[in-house]
Amino acid sequence: MNELVPYKPTGQLITPLAQRTEIVAGTLVSIEQSETMTFFREFPDIFICCLEKHYPLTSEQLSRYSDYWYWPNLMINNSLEWSDEFIDQYFFRIDWHWASQNASLPWSIDLIEAYKDKWCWDSLSSNEGLPWGAVILDKYLDKWDWSELSDNEKLPWTLDFIYQHDSRLDFNKLSINHSLPWSIDLIEKYTHLWNWSYLSSNRRLPWSIELFEKYINKWDCRALSWNSAFRDNINLASRLEGNDVVRNMNWKPIKKMSIEEIRLHSNHFNWLEVSKSHRPSWDIKMIEEFQDKLDWKELSRNRSLPTSIQFIKHFENKWDWFWLTMNLSDQFNWEQEFFREFHLRWHPIVTSRQKFGLLNLKPDQVEKLAGEILSCSI
Repeated sequence: MNELVPYKPTGQLITPLAQRTEIVAGTLVSIEQSETMTFFREFPDIFICCLEKHYPLTSEQLSRYSDYWYWPNLMINNSLEWSDEFIDQYFFRIDWHWASQNASLPWSIDLIEAYKDKWCWDSLSSNEGLPWGAVILDKYLDKWDWSELSDNEKLPWTLDFIYQHDSRLDFNKLSINHSLPWSIDLIEKYTHLWNWSYLSSNRRLPWSIELFEKYINKWDCRALSWNSAFRDNINLASRLEGNDVVRNMNWKPIKKMSIEEIRLHSNHFNWLEVSKSHRPSWDIKMIEEFQDKLDWKELSRNRSLPTSIQFIKHFENKWDWFWLTMNLSDQFNWEQEFFREFHLRWHPIVTSRQKFGLLNLKPDQVEKLAGEILSCSI
């Protein structure tokens, strides 16, 4: 007797459940896109800025609205198809200051040479996207801004490079540069040039008893006390416990203190540094209690802050809104409602960081909005 063989389809059939899931997902996407278009119609300036700074505009779109675009914004757009041809075509519209800062350009010695009289060399000196090496540095030795170079961690920081150019380098900025090949020998060679306060806060130094004691009269103890690499070194802390220089240093990180401990020692803290600390419990109660001691600029820059509308609203008249905008816009993708709630407060820099769902729109939806908003604005 022949056995029945189960039928195995060669193609993939969509089950009713999968089909329903796909429909729901598509519906949610459509709703989200519709809400995004409503948002941009409500805030047309935000749409334009997002287009300029984030959208992969085509050559045709650039040309069609060429008299409208704010070209400095386009200069920081990493999604444009930067090429030699693009630069040639829009040569007279390019803002060279902003273009010099864009790490996404097709950087090469040939590109730099072609427009060497146009580049903003201080901005170019801080640009981490350049093909940094001995050749490019030597070729434009007298054009570089050496103070900006001293802060650029992408340079080939070798001892030979530092020794060769020590008369040009800015040792204030070098003192906080994490990319130097730090050693006691390097520190010793330029003892008289370092900024010892900055050096004391540099987490990349080879912290040890030997290093600390060798320069015991030069360290900035307040900066040391907030240097996590120094402060959290258990062996170092135990060895130095009785040292006069560090006797009064607070070895327990502020982020681990309870509100009761902070209250107990509140008159002994550097509150600017407290405002910078990455506590896991920055909450309304904590901030309310110490609001007159906190540094609100530094607190506004603190990346440990809660990001709820309720929390931000509670201290609406206290924040430094420029730094709060810089801080929060760099941390997470905002809901449109989050922007709406404080839209009169946010600094315009927000559009450099946030896309507000623009890239989730279909090309034809972007084109439709551009036609509505840009055409009416010209």
